[in-house]
Amino acid sequence: MFFLKSSQKKWVIDSMLNKKTAITGDITFEGGMRIDGKVIGNITGIGDNSTLFLGPSAQIEGEVQAKKVIVAGCILGPILGAQHVHIQKNGKIVGNVSYCTIQMEEGASVQGHLQLISATQSQESSKVQEVVVRSKNSEPAKPVQHVSPAKVLTS
Repeated sequence: MFFLKSSQKKWVIDSMLNKKTAITGDITFEGGMRIDGKVIGNITGIGDNSTLFLGPSAQIEGEVQAKKVIVAGCILGPILGAQHVHIQKNGKIVGNVSYCTIQMEEGASVQGHLQLISATQSQESSKVQEVVVRSKNSEPAKPVQHVSPAKVLTS
């Protein structure tokens, strides 16, 4: 078990994929998960304490859904219905983000739509505040195609 400090909060990391790991397929987890490798597929955290930390070398191609999402790496796809999203200084998201609270450090990058949702709203709720974020000379993100279930790549 690992501990991750963010501001004054501590999150427990129960599962970890190192930077030499590449997975094709969907991942479902409970508790805390840290990913430093590459995932082509959707990542879903289950439960009220699901926390996903994407390290600086993490590369995700697919949908991300967890209560708390901390991004230091790269996501090519949407973040759906997160209670809290923290994008660290080199974190990059190319996709839409729906969140209750968001924190972006200087140098963080989002190419896509930001959707503010209330804590009690479901993802299907139509009461969202939408903001379009673009970096210089770029268009909003295009949707990522879904991938088929699990295949583990080894080197």
